[in-house]
Amino acid sequence: RVSDISLAVGKHVFWQEELRALVNPSTPESSLRHPLSQHLNSFKTLKSHSFDCLLEREAMLMEQTRFLDEANLGDYLALQSRCWQLWQNVYTDLIGAPHVNIDALAKALERIRIVCQLGKDAQEGRIFIPVNTLQRFDIRAAYLINHQPNPNINTWLAQEANQIEVSIQTQLQAMNVNDRYHSRPFLIFLQIARERLKKSSRKSSSANWGT
Repeated sequence: RVSDISLAVGKHVFWQEELRALVNPSTPESSLRHPLSQHLNSFKTLKSHSFDCLLEREAMLMEQTRFLDEANLGDYLALQSRCWQLWQNVYTDLIGAPHVNIDALAKALERIRIVCQLGKDAQEGRIFIPVNTLQRFDIRAAYLINHQPNPNINTWLAQEANQIEVSIQTQLQAMNVNDRYHSRPFLIFLQIARERLKKSSRKSSSANWGT
């Protein structure tokens, strides 16, 4: 993240050109400017994937810092899910395994990040809790931005954490053994995030949320 919007736009344009060149089968390595791109160019399986979701996600984050409702937030979660699905598909291609749909779990993972970084995101000027949810729980944006104690924030956090965990358990129970095995790198990330969510949920003081 960068504070200068013109710098952010410049970086976005750079990576837009770089990623499109990366997935072009005829792109010579000499035309790639970033060392990471040059390294990834050797993995031929990447040529069959589109990285547009990464650019769309960053463009969306540059355009808005608030989300009006769950549908609006859902658009962001869908983009984030596509990004995780991209890396999941790249991994299974590299190991010669079939693709595994992780859409619901990826969205849950991002919701965990939103809960656990609520204070940090707000201090940077971005609030992921939809406006209508803030109104329903009587949470003012100033509470989040200034990290002010408020019991309503804890109420929302507890409800959100419970809904996330129920969703994850439901999705994991529906996965067969092979799908779990072929998505183990992602599931490791997910488990780490779940442990972090549990720690956040155990904080009893609303002054400690989102740290």
